[in-house]
Amino acid sequence: MATRSPTPNWRPIIERIGMSRHSALSTVRNLATTAPRSTAVQAVWLAIGSSLIGVAVALLVEARLGLAPYDVMASGLSRRGDLSLGQASWLIAAGLILMAVMLGRPPSRWGLAYVFLNGLAIDAASGILQHPSSIVLRIAFVPAGILVMAVGINVVLHSGTTGGPFELLVAAGEDRGVSALRVRYGLDFGVLLSGLALGGSIGPATVVYGALMGVTMFGVSQALADHRRGRTLRGQDNAHATQPALREQVSAPRHQRTQPAELSLSSASSHLAVQLDNRSDPSVQGQGT
Repeated sequence: MATRSPTPNWRPIIERIGMSRHSALSTVRNLATTAPRSTAVQAVWLAIGSSLIGVAVALLVEARLGLAPYDVMASGLSRRGDLSLGQASWLIAAGLILMAVMLGRPPSRWGLAYVFLNGLAIDAASGILQHPSSIVLRIAFVPAGILVMAVGINVVLHSGTTGGPFELLVAAGEDRGVSALRVRYGLDFGVLLSGLALGGSIGPATVVYGALMGVTMFGVSQALADHRRGRTLRGQDNAHATQPALREQVSAPRHQRTQPAELSLSSASSHLAVQLDNRSDPSVQGQGT
């Protein structure tokens, strides 16, 4: 009897296709491990991650080869409404957040801060970066933008913050029994089609972004996790290496224990002072002769 070959699991591959900067947060959230941090530290890392995201969007804008799905809609809205790309992003996020609130998923302060900082960073970076005249540089801006975007999103995730509009809507869908993958693809295609209708910037970079963003995101996330795990293991090895020496020092008789560096230095200083006094004392010098 012939055995049936197992059905291939395509889900991990599908999950890595077509992630916008907002939907990526909900997709890679389960891979991010965060340590307890103060509010100030969280705010700093959120600002750094948002700044990187702003630079990434600006790189894709200046490449003029197409944008990511969410930014296709933002670019179309900015052209129709005479808005900056950051302002258009705020407007879209406001509508999505309002929808999430109606579905019982209000935003956190971090989610609002994330949206606000994203818009600021996009406009600031777009004002600094210049459109390259060389097609080679324009093409190079695309993978650079994807990589910087992946790093920025991972920094935001590892700060332990966010709760952006797509994350809220994905959670609202899961509350109603809809899979996160279906909600994410619905949102990504929804903003992409809306951007097309508005005349947004779409092109070959949009396709490249959709094909590579997920792979890059997971790769950066795994690299950060491996780095953190390596630091933990090195710390444990150092602690284990020092324990035998400490046990030997404690178990030795008191007169055999190694003197601390401060005591040894003090003893040497005292001995030198005695020698100098003896040399300056005539009676001691006379006894020596």
